Amino acid sequence: MLLALAFTAATHAQRGPQDSWYLDKQSLVNSTPGFNLPTGLAFSPNGDAYVTDQGNDRISVWAANGAFRFGFGKHGTGDGDFRDPFDLSIGDGEVYVSDWSNHRIQVFDMQGKFLRKWGSYGSSTGQFQNPFATALAFENGTVSEVFVTDYNRHRVQVFDKNGSFLRTFGTAGNGVNQFYYPTGIAFGPDSLLYVANLHGQRIKVLDRNGTEVRQFTTPGYPRSLSFSGDKLAVAMGDHHKVLVYDKNGTLERTISNGSASSNPGSFNHPYGLAFDSSERLHVADRNNQRIQVFDQNRSYQSAYGFYGSNSLQMHAIAPTPEGTFLIADIAGDRILEIDSNASLVRIIASSGNATGQVNDPKDLVLGPDGRIYVCDTSNHRIQIFDRNGSALLSFGASGNGNAQFNQPRGLALSPDGEIFVADSNNHRIQVFDVNGSFLRKFGSLGNLEGQFNNPIDLDVTDDGNLAVLSFGNNRVIYLTPDGQYLRHWNCSGGTHFLTDLNNGLIGLSWSNNFGVYEHSGSRLKYWNKGNGTSSSFTSLPDGTIVIADRGDDKLLFYRPTFRTVRGPGSKEIPFPEVVSVTQRQGTNHLDVTFRINDADSSHVQAALLAFVDGGNDLSKVIVPKTFVGSTIGKLDANVSTNQNHMVTWNAGADWNVGFGELEMAVLAKDERDLLNLHFLTLPATDSNSTPLKINRSPLGDPDLLDLWYWQLATGDQGISHDAANSSISMPIDANLSVGFSPSSISSIVLWLDANDSQSLTLNSNDVVTSWNDKSGNARNAVLGSGAPKLVTGTGPSGLPAIEFRRSGGDDFLNVGGSAFMAKHMIYVCRSPQASWNYYGGVLGHQSGRGSNYLVQ
Repeated sequence: MLLALAFTAATHAQRGPQDSWYLDKQSLVNSTPGFNLPTGLAFSPNGDAYVTDQGNDRISVWAANGAFRFGFGKHGTGDGDFRDPFDLSIGDGEVYVSDWSNHRIQVFDMQGKFLRKWGSYGSSTGQFQNPFATALAFENGTVSEVFVTDYNRHRVQVFDKNGSFLRTFGTAGNGVNQFYYPTGIAFGPDSLLYVANLHGQRIKVLDRNGTEVRQFTTPGYPRSLSFSGDKLAVAMGDHHKVLVYDKNGTLERTISNGSASSNPGSFNHPYGLAFDSSERLHVADRNNQRIQVFDQNRSYQSAYGFYGSNSLQMHAIAPTPEGTFLIADIAGDRILEIDSNASLVRIIASSGNATGQVNDPKDLVLGPDGRIYVCDTSNHRIQIFDRNGSALLSFGASGNGNAQFNQPRGLALSPDGEIFVADSNNHRIQVFDVNGSFLRKFGSLGNLEGQFNNPIDLDVTDDGNLAVLSFGNNRVIYLTPDGQYLRHWNCSGGTHFLTDLNNGLIGLSWSNNFGVYEHSGSRLKYWNKGNGTSSSFTSLPDGTIVIADRGDDKLLFYRPTFRTVRGPGSKEIPFPEVVSVTQRQGTNHLDVTFRINDADSSHVQAALLAFVDGGNDLSKVIVPKTFVGSTIGKLDANVSTNQNHMVTWNAGADWNVGFGELEMAVLAKDERDLLNLHFLTLPATDSNSTPLKINRSPLGDPDLLDLWYWQLATGDQGISHDAANSSISMPIDANLSVGFSPSSISSIVLWLDANDSQSLTLNSNDVVTSWNDKSGNARNAVLGSGAPKLVTGTGPSGLPAIEFRRSGGDDFLNVGGSAFMAKHMIYVCRSPQASWNYYGGVLGHQSGRGSNYLVQ
């Protein structure tokens, strides 16, 4: 009976050591600088400003000179997450944050590590409905009590520093000991508590037990409070000004005229404020996305901060000679430079439409002239910056004429200095010189040769041609630099990124997947990078592929295996190529035509593998063993290179399924060791006559996977393949010589022999009545009480086992002598009549009596 099998041909070619990459490093992108609605701030002992960045749901930390240092937190409800953090206080090296929409207080160390939390939504004591601010009371220099304004419950609640509820005071209203939406809170120099009563338009002064001492009115709605000596600064957010009172409520100074403005010294909803150690006043100018600084005379001095989104979508990445990376961020509309650890180096461009600002930048390139070329997509232009971020040149405008763009999304530079732009919504490529002068254009909307449908990425290949990713018709299209059509091949739907990887390779990214292709469209390798979404990438000179993991905010470094990169003078690696795979009509026979290209070896060793559904793990491997006709000189150690060979595989004999797809792979090896770990040899010296050889380390599973493939393909008997568990192991030696004695093993700890000649099988519950210890050392095992029984599936990892210590307390096996640890393996003769030819292992820990199983 014929099987209905389907087989893929040569479109997905070889998986060999020379075509592998492994994940070597992941770098999480740290918080990016900027504000999105700063609302509160406090100072650390070293002068750093900690700011509640409400719109970014984080705390951002700025140095005394106004430089961004780091941030912590993200949107969410988990520990360390925020939803609208409003204000914060610092004491005892800890940061107390009012997590407004999560209705709780969270506490962190100064580096942003979560420590503890308390509170939840509700009206009971210890619960909150939007906590606004905190004030810390100190005794003997340490935090003793935490006072929290519970905004929508019109009260102040008091806790110890660990969050244990102590007391509460205040009810809704404008009377004595009442609050009407309490906001800011601070201790004055008189140790009294000052509370901003927002809708009551007044400041209330109370003792620590909540008894009102006095109050004074404000001309509007007060928000945050901060003391410096006996001077009280009040942020009048809705009135765009700051008022300075003495502690008795006498107004001494008004900062700004009360009109919303972005001018220096003016405000647009100032929400938070704090004095630094020099008594300078820092004001969180919320809607202007900045902190403004006023000197001791309350005159404007400086400002720091700018708009910046904590969310990040890395849409393009380009390496620099300094080992850093340029990133186009479409979430924050900015160009960043980060190092290989994903820490910020500098901001090249920020959000906007003025010269030097960007809006939805989709691509960038660092030219050999050191200039940064940016696709300023939603501003419909190309901008050029120097390495420090100074804008040098801008060209283009919205439209469909020459040098006009409609969402330019891809950018590439040719070796002779021409700029190629993928003018996406105009369905064409435009070409400019390095000064932005229009040179030519080619392409139009359609599916014919030389036409495009939303070209969204492009690159100049290492052979000097142009590869264009045409998103709308799922194609990679090759053209000459003058626009002459060469060829195209289809790619996966949803492919968003294309980059030349050199060495005749090109990379594509779609969904969570990344693929490496030849320029013919043959896919050499692909992998699923995990979370995130379709992501941009770049290639380093050593062959490392760096993916800017969009959605997970990481840099993923995939290094080529050690056989991919070889030093000068190394022999060429044999490169196998599947030419064609065809299924003979009416049979399950596959004619596989291949060749092995090698510039310096006339003959090599070759082998064949098949992979179910094009998989890339050991569970998908099929080893062809049944052939029609001879494979001599084709699949052995004497295969001629640089010529075609054909073998006919009876796939139905080796793959017993009704229907499926296989990917064929030819593997090849020259005379060198397959696994060459040699890294470096240090020559001998006068004091040491022996050369020092250093081997490559460590090795991971990806390094060994291709080795396993080769050993399986060549029928290596030294390994055992378990496809179900996708694993490789050494086969169990079941043929020990007759007369073998346990005493010949020098490291033996315990040897047990079921010497009553009973054979143990999985089909019975025969009782093992006697055991003998043959180790001959101080550790020994003697019979106890009870009777063990053979059970299945209850031992470690579900292995069949002999239970020798039952829950009833009987100890069938008593182990004496010195204790031994679990790492020791105890061997058990399962059938003494077979002269030690069959054995299994026993795992024990401590003295052995704590272990419940003798594992077969």
